[in-house]
Amino acid sequence: MLSVVENGLDPQAAIPVIKKKLVGSVKALQKQHIISELEHLTFVNTDVGRCRAWLRLALNDGLMECYLKLLLQEQARLHEYYQPTALLRDAEEGEFLLSFLQGLTSLSFELSYKSAILNEWTLTPLALSGLCPLSELDPLSTSGAELQRKES
Repeated sequence: MLSVVENGLDPQAAIPVIKKKLVGSVKALQKQHIISELEHLTFVNTDVGRCRAWLRLALNDGLMECYLKLLLQEQARLHEYYQPTALLRDAEEGEFLLSFLQGLTSLSFELSYKSAILNEWTLTPLALSGLCPLSELDPLSTSGAELQRKES
């Protein structure tokens, strides 16, 4: 899901500004106690870590579909920060993502969201979102065939 959110971010825009405004949008979707919990996690201390923790909490609480619907309704903001080819700007892709997430609501998740490992990006989600060339991936951790399947 994080790759979906990162897909098609406008490289010409200032990333810190985008992060701040997108985090503001996410905060607007949240109840205050969740925001407070995310901001006070002991081992999660980066914006990336808090975003990844938020995604895990959303899955744990069964609210990912709801949050994506709200995010997709922010078309003016999405147009401002995303390239025209971004998944979140494509209405058909947005509907596909929502239908995919509907299937997840019947599942129960208990994902950890308090780990320091959430603070750093790995290359795989960056490559899948188009922010890092596939050639930079470690060939021992991910094969090109696996990436090809995920892209189609």
